[in-house]
Amino acid sequence: MKAEYIEDLADAVDPEKLWQISPWDACSLSESKRERRDIGIALYLYAQHIRSLEALVGTGKSLLLTPVSKSSVLQSTIRTGSCAAVCDVATERLRQVTEKGWTPTHDDEHVNDELAALACFYAMPPGARDWPAKETGFGDTLGEAILPPDWSASAGDRRAELVKAGALIIAEIERIDRATRAAKLRSDATDDSCVVT
Repeated sequence: MKAEYIEDLADAVDPEKLWQISPWDACSLSESKRERRDIGIALYLYAQHIRSLEALVGTGKSLLLTPVSKSSVLQSTIRTGSCAAVCDVATERLRQVTEKGWTPTHDDEHVNDELAALACFYAMPPGARDWPAKETGFGDTLGEAILPPDWSASAGDRRAELVKAGALIIAEIERIDRATRAAKLRSDATDDSCVVT
């Protein structure tokens, strides 16, 4: 998909080019115009990322996008060969969401560190899983004790287990971040978002 096509979509959704309006001025827009503005911004940012990707073709580098806030992304490049592990963890996380159904909504139900515990199981040395842990009251072995009740883990090759652990750690960090944002929104007496009267 070409960047120009994405920009054409942005113009179709936001023909008034509201995406060019500053956030402060956007407060005076109606809700439907703010939505069109937000979609326009998202599509234009997507077009910029596509252009960045096109510029990297044949260079042996990959584009790394790191969200730093709701509306900004840090863009950097890394050598393609150096990101195999990172790419595998990201791919595993995507598989967990799309194939297993472990969506953010699903993950948000696990507020007792279950995701981190499963990650811990996969990350711990396989031999340590058999260490005695009966005194914990959660299982006879460390592996049994660390697994959340009624959860199971499938053993695989060591690298695959570590990739799963990394993806689960990401899921737990994202869950904590969402919970923190939700708690902050609930507790903020003064909301800096636009108020339409």
